[in-house]
Amino acid sequence: FCDFSAIPIMLVSVTLASCNLISDCSIRQLSYCKDLETLNLKGCKNVGDKGLEAIAGLGKLRTLNLNGLDISDEGLSRLGKGRTPLVFLSLRGCQRVSDTGIAALVDGPISHTLQSIDLSNILSLTDRAVLNLIRSGMRIVDMRLRDCCGVGDISVIALASMTFNGCGFGGTLRLLDLWNCKGVTLLSVGWFKKPYFPRLRWLG
Repeated sequence: FCDFSAIPIMLVSVTLASCNLISDCSIRQLSYCKDLETLNLKGCKNVGDKGLEAIAGLGKLRTLNLNGLDISDEGLSRLGKGRTPLVFLSLRGCQRVSDTGIAALVDGPISHTLQSIDLSNILSLTDRAVLNLIRSGMRIVDMRLRDCCGVGDISVIALASMTFNGCGFGGTLRLLDLWNCKGVTLLSVGWFKKPYFPRLRWLG
């Protein structure tokens, strides 16, 4: 594995995209960087649930990219119960993640800080995942669901109906990506009209 024992502990941002030498052991060493705010592990195939457990202890981490990692619902549960004040989380293409994992993720304190989430290209996800995000009470600003074939009209209606601190129907949502969500039909079109989604600026 890649040895990080000698890296400066004052690091604030780290990008290790598509590095197959990075393992859970590497991430445990990296977790000593307590000032870390941004971590990009996109495509690091050898990082799994134990790595997420180490990441969960980073008390200043706000941005985390886990695209394409071999993580499961158990790992998301550990991350959600941790102390990371994440604002942005990308799980794009993490195929072992299911609706259950998303529910476990936002069942912990992470729901108080998380605002942007990318769940694109996770084939097992359904409307249940979106409903769990809404029920958690998180302030959803940016939601990306492209290529999630199990997501459909129920998610659109639920998002249109949610409110957050008096922000009206559609809450604080500014970006919504539903490209190639085959469950979204013409029924959803009417929900993108006033008074719904008053703050939406980008729709895919």
